Amino acid sequence: MKAARVYWVVYGLSFLGAALSLLRADDLRLALWNTVGSGINFVVYLLFIPVLASRMARRFLLTSLVGTAIVWGLEIQWLVEAHGTLVYSTFAETGSDKNQIGIVMALAATALFCLAAVWKPSGTMHKWQVSIMRFVLASGGIYMFYSLALVYARSSILATFVGIGGVLVVLYLRSPSRWSAVFRVGLLVSIVALSVTLLLSKVLDISPYWRVVWDRMLSDPGDAFYNREILIRKGLFLVSENPLVGVGMGGTKEAVSSIYLDFPYYYIHNSFLTDWAEKGILGLFGNLVWLYMYLKILRGRFFNSPLTDQIWLLLFAVMFFAMNFADCTSINMAMLAILSAIYYEQHHIEQPRMASIFSRNVEV
Repeated sequence: MKAARVYWVVYGLSFLGAALSLLRADDLRLALWNTVGSGINFVVYLLFIPVLASRMARRFLLTSLVGTAIVWGLEIQWLVEAHGTLVYSTFAETGSDKNQIGIVMALAATALFCLAAVWKPSGTMHKWQVSIMRFVLASGGIYMFYSLALVYARSSILATFVGIGGVLVVLYLRSPSRWSAVFRVGLLVSIVALSVTLLLSKVLDISPYWRVVWDRMLSDPGDAFYNREILIRKGLFLVSENPLVGVGMGGTKEAVSSIYLDFPYYYIHNSFLTDWAEKGILGLFGNLVWLYMYLKILRGRFFNSPLTDQIWLLLFAVMFFAMNFADCTSINMAMLAILSAIYYEQHHIEQPRMASIFSRNVEV
């Protein structure tokens, strides 16, 4: 049970809130079905936490995350070859959830950029081999970023920038001197900026809607974010109606009306607000506990963690940002299980002293 302490507390609050919301759900069948499905997922991930407490398992899962994102990137490139422009609409017609896939690709891009920036081999690789490996990793991150732009994944692109910012902070703190830090950070920024510049024209040709959005932002920034504003106001309205007990899982998609405005049949696209609206105050508390535990680990043990866990902890910052723009419940549960496993290993398993990020070679 200690291995799943974080998982039990956070998900327990969330599940209890979902169960209580059944008392006032408008669509009881939908809410009950989603709550039962959530309980099944809870048990499945709970069984995997002892496995995830192994560093090797988290390393394998990180590799699988990157591999999955590469496959989706190849699918996007295939759609480009087959259809040319407007790939984002064709991608949606295949039944793919752009938001969920975009988050995974943003996580993978951040992981690849982080490896390219701070990874050091523990073996006897030559410098030219290390340079090639860094180039390949950085190219993989740019490839993810480029694929996200082709399918018009706006929030995922912003999340990737957040991940790059986190990598820059880690890279700066890891550098042995101030001038070295400036050089390394400047090099990574230059690589990203140059790549965006070189690929921009091709992205605009394949996804011309970027021009429309840019023009709307220049002419009327409020209009460009109007849809998001309506969805946030919808979530706040649902919360204001009953902040203690939610409307039931899945209930936020229904169209609702207030005295001032009619809200559309559409999800809120904000995981924090969705959990509060659907699961009540316990759903909100669950997310607050999650953020607290994450910040506690990040502040106290990040720089003494192995590189694999440093990357995972960095990915949480990307995911928390993306949660402000999408409902990503399934990814949340997997990430919560990983955080619980990291917490357990760092607090309950005796390990040899972990290599500091400031040391010459960082343990993977």
